[in-house]
Parts: sequence; C-alpha cells; structure tokens
Amino acid sequence: MAVTGRSTVWTPIGILRWLFSGSGVSSHLVRIVAFLGLVISVLQTLDYAFGKRLVPHSGLGYALIVLATVCLYTGNEAIRLGVESRRPPGLTDAFVQQITELQESGRHEAVVRYHKQLSRLLWVEGRLESRIRIGRLIEHSAALIGNKRVQAGILIDDLGWTNVAIGRFDEARRNISYGIDLAEECDDHYLAAKGLRHLGGLADEQGDYATAKAEFGRARDRAQTIQDEPAKSEMLAGIDYGEAQLALHEGQVDQALDYINASEARRLASGDDSRIVRTYALKGQILEKRNEILRARDSYVRGLELARRVGRIDEQIRNLQGLARVTGRQGDRGAAHAFSKEAADLKAQTPIPYDA
Repeated sequence: MAVTGRSTVWTPIGILRWLFSGSGVSSHLVRIVAFLGLVISVLQTLDYAFGKRLVPHSGLGYALIVLATVCLYTGNEAIRLGVESRRPPGLTDAFVQQITELQESGRHEAVVRYHKQLSRLLWVEGRLESRIRIGRLIEHSAALIGNKRVQAGILIDDLGWTNVAIGRFDEARRNISYGIDLAEECDDHYLAAKGLRHLGGLADEQGDYATAKAEFGRARDRAQTIQDEPAKSEMLAGIDYGEAQLALHEGQVDQALDYINASEARRLASGDDSRIVRTYALKGQILEKRNEILRARDSYVRGLELARRVGRIDEQIRNLQGLARVTGRQGDRGAAHAFSKEAADLKAQTPIPYDA
C-alpha cells in the first residue's frame, strides 16, 4: 500500500502569504530583504534596457535604493494592517468577549454552561492556549457560584492536562491536585479518577515511572467506583492507554500491547471516533518496538485517516511521526521527509503530550 505525505504550509501560496502577510519578526525581515532585492533587480533591468547606469554607485544612489525599499515596505505594511483591521474577530476572541460580557452582567450560571461544549472542541482542534484562556474565565465563574463540579473539571482538564501538553508541569500539577480535592468534596468519582489518571500521565511525561504507576493504580481503583457504566468504560480505556504508554517507556513491550488492545476494545465499544483514534499511533509505536513494521504502518495509516476526518491535530502529528519512521525504514526517503515535514508544521501550531 503506497502512502504519501501532505504538506500543509510550504506551498507557493503559503510562502507568499507568510512573506506578505506574516506579522512575526522573521516575516518583517524577509519582506525588507525581498523588497530590497526587487528594487535592485528593477534597477539592473532598467540599466540594461537603457544601456547606461541610471542610479550611480555613490552615497546618493544607495540612499535612493534604501528610500525605494522603505517606500515599498511601508506601502505593503499599510495594506496589510488595513486588511487586518477589517477582519472579524477570531473564534476565541468572540467567545472571550461573550463570556466577559456575561460575567460583567453577573450571569455566571450562563458562563458555566459554556464549559462542556467549548472544552472538548478546543482540545480536539488543538487550540491549547485558547482552552487555557477560556478555562480560566469559566473557572472563575464556577468558583463564584460554588459549582465545584464544573470548577474541578476545568482545573483537571483545561488548566491541568492542557498545561501538561504545553510543558508547564508545576502549574498543571497544582491545578490537577486542587481539582481532585474539589471532586472529592462533591463526591464525583469520575473526575477524581480522571485527575489521578492525569497525575499519572504527568509523572510519566517527566520520567518518574514509579509515581506514574502508583497514580494509575489509584486512578483504576477510583474508576471502579463509578456507577455509570459508559463513563466507567471510558475512564478505564484512558487508564489502559496511560499504562500502555508507561509500559512502553519502561521497555515492557508485550505488556504495553495488552494495555493498548484493552483500551482499543473499550473505545470501539463506545463508538466515539474522537476517542477511538487515540489508540492507533500508540499501537503503531508498540508494533514498531516488536519489529512488526508493516502492521505498525497499517496502524499509522488508519490512525492518520481517522484523525484527519475527526479533526484531531494531536493524533495527526503522532501518526505522521510514525509514518515518517516506518517509511524511512522501508527506504522511501521522499515519503519519510514529507511525513516528517507535515508533522513538524502541525506541531509548531499544537504541542502534544505523549510525543511519538
């Protein structure tokens, strides 16, 4: 089965957009150099057409070249900023504005109702900083009205696990730990188990495997007390995934495969593609360690297709990284480079925990 990469950034149109519309320092510098090159090229063309030098090689001539470059750069900036000023606010800004207006009018219950829908959407779409920004606002409203369940969920997920993904481990641990305390106060076993699971994942990310194993064990014990069976199955699937990752890090490959197979079976039973998709990249990594390269490739291919379909940026990155490795091992350097390039472009936008 032939597979190929797909570049999402460095197309000719993408390069031009970055060159003439980017707002970063590098974009500004490249624009200045590009306009300087354009001025010099035009002058050389005119010199050739007229058979004589129109701008002398002197202080005045160099000043005219700089002036022309500055004029082009300034004109481009005026156009760019004019376009930017007419653009409607981004989705995150719109939500922040709406939530802020509700808070200013004292409608904190309405603010809290935003959480469930926004939190999942922003995570799946890879909008991590937005998830934290909006999470802080909603957490404030939840605290004001004493809604400990929602506040705990935000602390554990939006302000906890999202910060793990970004690498802010100390802040993540503080938020998750406080979230677990609130979950205990309102007797929410699901959230308490999730918090413990996240502490296990955080410890795994930091290489503290003994603590990770202990936290996953506590999470599994707490998950057994969840009364709602679909919620319990979902939680156990997440714990299976975390323990598969931990076993892989510890070199226990066969045990890792057992855990990821258990996680996959639970997720398939739930029928939620946005959760099922998580198993493919990790399973591919485990199969790579078992030197089952073709099976690993198939797992990455299926995972990438599903991740693209459901919009899971994090899983696209993991499966692309896996495909880069296995196609490289098969000798297809072109495909390996394309997969690696696309993964790097996506990762520049969206950090992920459990990097492949």
